[in-house]
Amino acid sequence: MVAGIVFHAGLRRWREHFNLQLTLHACTDVVAITLLMYASGGIRSGLGVMLLISLTGAAIVAPRRLSFLYAALATIALLLEQGYWVLLQDVPSAGFVQPGLLSMGCFATVGSRGGWRSASPPTRRWRASAAGRSLRRRASTSW
Repeated sequence: MVAGIVFHAGLRRWREHFNLQLTLHACTDVVAITLLMYASGGIRSGLGVMLLISLTGAAIVAPRRLSFLYAALATIALLLEQGYWVLLQDVPSAGFVQPGLLSMGCFATVGSRGGWRSASPPTRRWRASAAGRSLRRRASTSW
């Protein structure tokens, strides 16, 4: 709750540093969800799927390169958390299959986003001008 209040205050003050703020949000989500996974018994708790939701939200508004950075950080966190269970809690090492599949899901989720933000800036300008022309044509023909 405190982190949410601090992030909200930061968003209102420093709008020009949006990518930095988004990176802090995404990293905080990854750390918090990983700690929840650890507290609830590891990857088998099913809480790792919440990472996909957080990554999807960040990937919608982030540049593609940062989106893949967030997926890589989530992957590292998942594998480190599973490595902890294998090394210190004597969990079988065959348990890396589930975090590996979830890590692939992180990259697939981030990589499959499409639409407006995934296009290059000239493409976005072209789409915006085409949409504006279409709206003007419809407005002129409806009168």
